[in-house]
Amino acid sequence: MWLLKHHGRFDLVSYNKQRLVALDLFRIIAIILVVVFHLGYFPYGYVGVDMFFVISGAAIYSFAHLGEHKNNFKPLLFLKGRLERLILPLVVVVIVTLFVFYPLLLDVSRVKLIHTAATSLLFVSNAYLFTTADYFAQFQIPNPLIHLWSLSTEIWFYIIFSACFILIKKTSNLVFLIIAVSLFNLGYLSFAFETIIQADFYLLGVNRLNEFCLGALFMKLTILIFP
Repeated sequence: MWLLKHHGRFDLVSYNKQRLVALDLFRIIAIILVVVFHLGYFPYGYVGVDMFFVISGAAIYSFAHLGEHKNNFKPLLFLKGRLERLILPLVVVVIVTLFVFYPLLLDVSRVKLIHTAATSLLFVSNAYLFTTADYFAQFQIPNPLIHLWSLSTEIWFYIIFSACFILIKKTSNLVFLIIAVSLFNLGYLSFAFETIIQADFYLLGVNRLNEFCLGALFMKLTILIFP
């Protein structure tokens, strides 16, 4: 149960931690779905990527809400902390992947692997892959780092969310912006679906942005229902 009491009063910190634990469980499910999809066992496992973005939107809103309650949420420090948390595992993954796969690939695949590695470390691999790859193509140049595009997309959202919070100041006001952006995106998507589908997969387009927004709105509703 998420609602906890601490010395006779509601403990928002413990409450928030339990929400984040629940989100971590959903993250595990999302990862399993993606893995079984790539192993060929479940053709719809790619929805794990969508789940991951929804979960990320919920998590960042939860962090912001708790920080706002304690009057210590600083978007730039939050963004700095996320980058510091991600950069070491990312570097390790990139180095190990280069060490293992570079000798096994043909020259053209090696070039693409190096480009993906460099852009991944700069958190712009989604933009690079948008111009060079089709994620669902059955026959394309092997690229073991192609999955890192989602990390770049997530960082882009963190930057946009932090910038919006700096301008708007309160999560309660931010909700109205999230709703407005989501409605605009849904309208745009209905008119331009065919032309934006590839860009929207890799980049922080209308669909991806809506997934983050959906997660944030879900967390807001959770806070309203269990205040």
